[in-house]
Amino acid sequence: MRDETRPQYCYQVLDFTMPLPKQLEDLHMTCNINHAREALVLAVHVLMTETGFEIEGWQENGSDGTVEDHTAKENLCWVKGDSLLKLRYTHPTCPAANFSVAFLFVEPNVIIHGLVVVDDCSDGYSLNLRISDFIQKVFLSDPEPNKVYKNLTTMSRVVKDSVALPLLGWAQSVSNVPATFGFMTLSNEIQLLILGYLNVRDLLAASRVSVDLFSLASHPVLWRKLFFKNYPSVEISPTENISDWREKYKREHLLRKEQRECALRLLPRMPDPIGVMPMRINHRPFVPPPMPLLIDDEFELDGLLPLSHVNQPEQQYHY
Repeated sequence: MRDETRPQYCYQVLDFTMPLPKQLEDLHMTCNINHAREALVLAVHVLMTETGFEIEGWQENGSDGTVEDHTAKENLCWVKGDSLLKLRYTHPTCPAANFSVAFLFVEPNVIIHGLVVVDDCSDGYSLNLRISDFIQKVFLSDPEPNKVYKNLTTMSRVVKDSVALPLLGWAQSVSNVPATFGFMTLSNEIQLLILGYLNVRDLLAASRVSVDLFSLASHPVLWRKLFFKNYPSVEISPTENISDWREKYKREHLLRKEQRECALRLLPRMPDPIGVMPMRINHRPFVPPPMPLLIDDEFELDGLLPLSHVNQPEQQYHY
C-alpha cells in the first residue's frame, strides 16, 4: 500500500508524514549518512537525476591537494568537510557535453556550482543553500529517512531552476539540440494562451528574445485580443477582412498618439499678467517658525536663550 502512495518526485513530498521517493530513500539507507551535508548532497543528486542526468562518477579534492576518484557504483559520501566534492554527469540529449556539480561546505551553508563544457565553450551556475532549511540534523540516525528531509518542494524548485535546468538548456542550445523542457516545448495553443496574459510592452519584449518567440508573439490572435482590450470603442465592420492585427494595432496606436499631440498643440497658452514677471520658485530648506515670545524673569524676550545669573535683574518683592 505504501508503494502505491509513494511520491515519484521530490517536489511531491509535502511533509515528513509522506514517504520519500524510492531513489532518495534507497540512497539514504545505503550510503551511511553521518552528516547533514551528506544528506543535502544526496537530495541534490536525486534532483539532478530527475532532470535526466546520469552520474558518471565522483571525486573528493582534499585541501592538501589529494584527489580521490570514485566510480558511479560506489556509495556517495562526503567524509572530509574541508574537501571539495564533485559529481560528474552526462545527459542523453547532449552526449558531447560534460556536466559537473561541485559542493563546498561553508558552515552552515553548502555552496553548489554547476559547470557544463561543450568543446571549447563552458558555462556555470551557482547556488547557496542553508543546510538547516532542508535537513533536520537531529533525525540523521532515525530509522525513518523521511524525517531527515524537509521543504523538498522548495528545494526541488530552487535546485532545478538555478542549476540543473540552466545547465541542460545551455548545453542543448550550444549543441543545436531541440529543447526538451520549458516554454518552447509546450503546444502552440498553450503558448498562445500564456502569451495572451501579457500586455503590449511585455509581449514586444518577449518577441526580442528569439526568432521563435518573435514569430509566436506576432500571431494575429494575440493582437486581435489586445486591440479589442485597449481600443474597445473602435468599430470594426463585419465586411472588413483584417489579416494583420499587429499592423492594425500599430496604426491605431499611432493615430491615437497623433491626436493627443495635436490636441496639446491647439490648447491656448495662458498669457502672463502685464507688467508681472513670471514667478521663480526656489526650493529652500524648511525653516521652522520662531518660538512664541515669552515674558519671564528667567528668559529673554525672544524666548530662546536664558539670561545669565550675573545679568539677571533683581527680583522685587511687594509686601
